[in-house]
Amino acid sequence: MANTPHLQGSARPGVQSVQRALQLLRWVCASAGREGISLADLTRRASLSKPSVYRLLNSLEEFGLVTRDAVSNLYRPGPGLFELAHQGLEQIELRYLAAPELDALCHQTNETVHLAVLDKGEVVYLEKRESNHTIRMYSAVGRRAPVHCTGLGKAMLAFLPQSEQEVILCSRELRRYTPRTLTDREALTRELASIRERGYAMDLEEHEEDICCVAAPVLDHCGRVVAAMSVTMPAFRTTNERLAELGVHVRAAGMSVSEKLGQSSSKCSRKDS
Repeated sequence: MANTPHLQGSARPGVQSVQRALQLLRWVCASAGREGISLADLTRRASLSKPSVYRLLNSLEEFGLVTRDAVSNLYRPGPGLFELAHQGLEQIELRYLAAPELDALCHQTNETVHLAVLDKGEVVYLEKRESNHTIRMYSAVGRRAPVHCTGLGKAMLAFLPQSEQEVILCSRELRRYTPRTLTDREALTRELASIRERGYAMDLEEHEEDICCVAAPVLDHCGRVVAAMSVTMPAFRTTNERLAELGVHVRAAGMSVSEKLGQSSSKCSRKDS
């Protein structure tokens, strides 16, 4: 291969190891159209010792980024690589498709609006639109939050299959954040059933005092929950009537994004309560 970069360099040891592993991954991926690539070939290209290359490949294999054929001992791209790429592309597409609904929902309600996903049993904020009000909640894209006491978390939990709900709830402490936080598993399970029935969730000062939230799920073409959208505001701007009104708006926004992802509108509809 012409102009093939070697893996020698003057980078810091930790950074250098990452660079070497990524270059090995590139070479493995470049061999995907063939049967694979051997340890000897990778060692020759890398200009490193065979044990060093083998250790780096083992690390990549542990994460499923490469796989080694048991018969030929050739390395190929692993399933973890495709999963990682799929998840990344899915989130990019989700953010792009949700952007008009986030903008419209923020304009319609003049409150802070979020888009979030579940990751390892936690809420992760993907997008945010700020309200024009001086007083609003603090949040940031990339920030994590608990599932059991946030509107976004409960909206996604409620639409997961029961088995997945149980795995998440049994693996996490239902920590009390405010006097209103639900820490009883049975009571939370009953609330999730109610959320599924009406199509949106509420956080009434359960995660942060003086902050309320209304959230609805986003479903993909198979009806699986992939994200949630929310409207968040200070408690003093909240009434029962306003919560119900916001519930209608955020549920409609969630349905709209779901339909863009291929979800049938009839399947997205939920009974009002």
